[in-house]
Amino acid sequence: MGSTLDEWADRFAPEGGPGPKVPEYADGFDRTAADLAAGRFRAALSDTVTLPATDARVGVLRAKALIGLGESADGLSLLAAPPLKADRDALNLRVETLLEQQNYTDALPLIDGLLAATPDSWSAHRQRGEALELAGRFKDAINAYHWFLDPQQDLLHKWQTDETGFEDAAALTDFATALHRWGTLTSAYKDSQQLNDTVLSMYTRAFDVIDRGYDPARLAAAAFCASRGDRDKATGLLAPIQKRTPYSRDLLRETASLAAESGNDGAMHAVIDAIRAADPDSVDAAMLEINTLARARSTAAVTKATTLHSAWPERLDVTGALAALSYLSGDEAKLPSILKDADAMSPTRSDAYMAAAELLASAFQRDTAVGLLKTVIARTPWETSPRHLLGD
Repeated sequence: MGSTLDEWADRFAPEGGPGPKVPEYADGFDRTAADLAAGRFRAALSDTVTLPATDARVGVLRAKALIGLGESADGLSLLAAPPLKADRDALNLRVETLLEQQNYTDALPLIDGLLAATPDSWSAHRQRGEALELAGRFKDAINAYHWFLDPQQDLLHKWQTDETGFEDAAALTDFATALHRWGTLTSAYKDSQQLNDTVLSMYTRAFDVIDRGYDPARLAAAAFCASRGDRDKATGLLAPIQKRTPYSRDLLRETASLAAESGNDGAMHAVIDAIRAADPDSVDAAMLEINTLARARSTAAVTKATTLHSAWPERLDVTGALAALSYLSGDEAKLPSILKDADAMSPTRSDAYMAAAELLASAFQRDTAVGLLKTVIARTPWETSPRHLLGD
């Protein structure tokens, strides 16, 4: 927070312009939720002042706004304190925020607590798989995702028998994501084109049939298509969200990923500015900026990567970026040295090598990038992105 009232006002005063359209019957909670979905986090934070302070939903909305503004520590503290500490929605938001920060150490105990209380929670089983992947415990992650396929649930057979039996967009999106990650980690996609079609059809039913306003399913479908190399379809899936809520945090993140893959500096700068309008210290924006600076061979890239790494030393992607930029700045010995530090943090994950390879490839250091990509493929052979970068 700034040290003067003017700085505070610049940081937290509600965004100008008209807010998102809401139905006439919408109440204060609906309007606040709409502002959050639209990426209008300052407006949403202001909205919560008008809502009943004793309602737990207000605390969750306020925490979402704070997290969206990059004030994650404050948001998480709010969620972890009474009365929100035991609230289901608050717990779910804490977990999702920790996973976004790649903080599986704190996320896993919370997820286990959620599963102890509600063993049949689809979201918690999906989250557990994601947390275990972040921990590099891939066999355990496969088992977590396989819960959806266990005979006791028999969800895949139920889907194949009657898709109309699935009427919860969020739950179906959790199922699709878990099935996708299971299929990826087990290499099941190699033997089944039908699995690819099944996952995409689940996402499509969630956002196109069950709830046309459920953007998480549409975003997940776009990311799925992008992972298959179908950038045009991914872009088309994002288009309706861009019309409705162009500053949606999740939309900007996915748009950033597509822009980075295409090397479109203009698009990346636009996304960087949009992200930083809400969260000046965003890791996503910083990594995008570093990518553009690296391609331009700017000496500022390594300085920014060093600063980012100081703030997020446990982030493997940030560590990989620093390794690549140290190499590009002429200190070639630091590439293996810094990657060795990443291995000490997680000997089974390949995120640092992938981040370094992407930056080196974008800076036309293909031979060095290829060597790193071979390590990525050897360590995590199920991932498709390194093969796409190699042109396989």
